[in-house]
Amino acid sequence: MTPEIKSAVKGALQFVCAGSVALITSLAASGAQAQSAYGCRALETHSALAAVEGKSGTFFAIRPELQSHHGLGDATIDHLSKLTEMLRSRGTTLVLMPVPTRAQVLSHLLPPMATHLGFDADAATAVHLGMIARLQAAGVNVADARADLRRASLNGTPAYFGTDTRPTNTGVRLLAQSVGAVLEDHPDLSDTTRATFVSAPGKVIALTSDMRAQLQSGCQSELPAVRVQTQTITRAGDVITEPLVVVGTDITATDALNMTGFLSQSTGLDAVGYGVPGGGVFAAMSSYLTSTAFQDTPPRVLVWEWPVSASFADRGHQPMRELIAAASTACSTVLPMVDARADLTGLTINADTALAFDADGAALPFVRFHFTDAAGLVRTRSIYRHADQSLTGRFYLSLSGLDTQSLASVQIEAPTALGAQPRLNACF
Repeated sequence: MTPEIKSAVKGALQFVCAGSVALITSLAASGAQAQSAYGCRALETHSALAAVEGKSGTFFAIRPELQSHHGLGDATIDHLSKLTEMLRSRGTTLVLMPVPTRAQVLSHLLPPMATHLGFDADAATAVHLGMIARLQAAGVNVADARADLRRASLNGTPAYFGTDTRPTNTGVRLLAQSVGAVLEDHPDLSDTTRATFVSAPGKVIALTSDMRAQLQSGCQSELPAVRVQTQTITRAGDVITEPLVVVGTDITATDALNMTGFLSQSTGLDAVGYGVPGGGVFAAMSSYLTSTAFQDTPPRVLVWEWPVSASFADRGHQPMRELIAAASTACSTVLPMVDARADLTGLTINADTALAFDADGAALPFVRFHFTDAAGLVRTRSIYRHADQSLTGRFYLSLSGLDTQSLASVQIEAPTALGAQPRLNACF
């Protein structure tokens, strides 16, 4: 992109942003947003959370919920296909569980303001269905619950909370059932023993919700609480099944929503889960695939839960390439290190090569790779972990984008002391 084009794009974005703010202010002032049932004022420009108030006590965040395009690029789909292949080579079946936005499912509860702000329910549905079709065409298993979530909501059974972006336990049950449908006749699990799991209602509890708290600061009356009817799900009988692991976001991390229990009930497999609230697409998955638990005993099924509003592309291709390398069994070439430095001369590497670094037990929040080429020039690549994810001390760095033919050495920099025997391997 030339400097002139960059300048033009920057100017256009500034114009669009300024126009959006002006439009919101104008619409709010002209009464395009209906009278609030909770005494809420100017939520569209609220500093804590810009939102609109819909019907039946349902509030929608303008970003990202009222964005119509939540899809995946071709490169991401290619990476997910490769990850599927790598996991299958280790005996693990990967199932993606995309969680639609509430606006995609609850479009019947949106206010007129949503259309003025650019949300198009038909376009959002088309983008979603197109993403699912492209993933399936690439050989990726996808559990798509959008239609079931919408059907339940239209029939009066809330699939999402009104003041929180998470699904209700009904929504989580439907998400889990979509996974069960994918695995029911899956050829990779034809020899798998299944158990029966039964559920019983538990207590009704109120969940802590950052979104509700942010909305409440702009409203006079108390907003609907985020209440959930908990479910206790237990095995019926003594059948021992193979493990299913689900990784994801706050949806998986919220114990009261019982994602693991509903997955066990829907699939007949023993489910365990790990979620990182606020961790986006990658935090939980990178912790799990770099963990000893996965590296030593990969599960029979791995479910990846992610809200479709969370981007795979925010940090370029490195996060997906790291997952692919971590899932592979091709990182066996040992690169001897002295004082965290390894010689790369004489090593045949290319853009598909990755380096696997193990800090031997040191819980590192980040690591930097300083590459020196034959001319003495240094280039640095870094990998950072989310503040709340489990730190495994393992990092996989793709060498794509580097001049792999002239690399001479790599120096590993860490914020704390490494373990007694750190290791560096090349993945081909």
